[in-house]
Amino acid sequence: MRTRLDLLVWRYLVPMLRPEMFQWKIFQLLAVGYSLCYSMPRRLMKHYFWGQGRPVTVDARELLKDNPHLLPLIQEQTQSKMEGKLTISQLLISDPQWKYSVGSFRLFFKRQAEGVQFQLRSNYEFQPKSARLTGHLHQALVSSAQTRGFLITSPPFWLSNTELEVQPAWSEIQPTLPLACYLLV
Repeated sequence: MRTRLDLLVWRYLVPMLRPEMFQWKIFQLLAVGYSLCYSMPRRLMKHYFWGQGRPVTVDARELLKDNPHLLPLIQEQTQSKMEGKLTISQLLISDPQWKYSVGSFRLFFKRQAEGVQFQLRSNYEFQPKSARLTGHLHQALVSSAQTRGFLITSPPFWLSNTELEVQPAWSEIQPTLPLACYLLV
């Protein structure tokens, strides 16, 4: 349900918004209020304001479970490399819990015979000179004297070769497809 609500907001409401609208406090409050409807963004926003910059640990395996359409991309990008990092854009994340909290992130990986070990890393911070729709909101959040960016990490976790090769069923992917796919349909 939460993903469908998010898709409706992004499909119908967001196209009507313009960056200059976020100069007004009411639009800033509405945007922050909307993302805070979800527990993880609420937790990380609170940590941003009062956490003194300490790192936060999340369950990256759960992120992949909630965004099954990422598995084929990860498998494709890691299959011919022994180790490296893969950057996943926030635009590819469909579950709002993760999209509004972790945002874009890096998956560091190391391949072994039986599978691949992964670890997620992301920086939680607002970019004040952002070219995005909510650039003015980012500027307002950064200007608060109490805010402190922080590192988001996950404990290392394994995905077996079998788990990486299994393609999610359409019923798992369809409700979590990135917004761009819905706009093309």
